[in-house]
Amino acid sequence: MNDPAIRAALVEHLRAADPAATVLHEVPIRYAGGKFDAARADVLTVSDVVTGYEIKSDVDSLTRLDRQILAYEALCDFNTIVVGSRHRAHVTAALPASWGILVAESGPRLRRERPATQNERVEPAAIARQLWKEECVALLKEHGAKLPRRVLVHTLWPLVEALPID
Repeated sequence: MNDPAIRAALVEHLRAADPAATVLHEVPIRYAGGKFDAARADVLTVSDVVTGYEIKSDVDSLTRLDRQILAYEALCDFNTIVVGSRHRAHVTAALPASWGILVAESGPRLRRERPATQNERVEPAAIARQLWKEECVALLKEHGAKLPRRVLVHTLWPLVEALPID
């Protein structure tokens, strides 16, 4: 099975499990351990928790899997890999014990091989990096935060360097 077939089966599975959850595709993950937008989550569900789903079809490479694991663990409360039968044995050995495993089978259908458990490695900074500017400002205002002048000046420095004085 290829990525589009697996993704369609996964979305159907997720919508049946929690119709109220928001399903997002190809979400950049910004985390401290990697470069800005160093990884993309294939699918995220957002409800009272954030759950990440990495898809590895039988034709996909596993060369980026280690980096992807770090990114997902920085952001998501729960993580699951959806894998074709070709990569099943390798990912079972490579994944942290908290990761769930769904095996994509013909049909297409998904078979749960291992449930996901709570990820204890979530990084607050990775969550904050996902926010838009407006969301950051709203959170700061909501919590009465006032930034010190030196922080504001440091934040403005790229503008100072890029713009003419007038």
